[in-house]
Amino acid sequence: MELVPKLSELFPNMSKKYILATYETNYADEFDVQSIWLTTEAKWKKWVKNGKKLQNLENHSCYEISFGTNEYIEISSFQEVLEKCKVQELTEEEAAVLNKFFGNSTSKSYEFKLGTLDIYDGITYQIEVEFA
Repeated sequence: MELVPKLSELFPNMSKKYILATYETNYADEFDVQSIWLTTEAKWKKWVKNGKKLQNLENHSCYEISFGTNEYIEISSFQEVLEKCKVQELTEEEAAVLNKFFGNSTSKSYEFKLGTLDIYDGITYQIEVEFA
């Protein structure tokens, strides 16, 4: 039994916070690779928390995140990913506008991913493999 109620229970009309995260790197000095992720603040924080677990592993010198038909980028640390991420907090209303033009406009969650490289799922996959 929780003694402290959730904020959403106290303020049912309070907007959910969203995160717009962009990641950009260069593939072998040939072309730029981008990734965009619009997600909830809660999911972003969970992803960062889980990703930081990779920092403590000594059995890997780098991780390969694949994209395209046979390309991949090498990531030496999760900190490297975070340093290349640009993160902006959005209101629910701002997230809805982006979702209307770039996401699934019929979805109520306002979450989507775009780009050449899905760095977010790539890191999530590495976490699942390491901690399965």
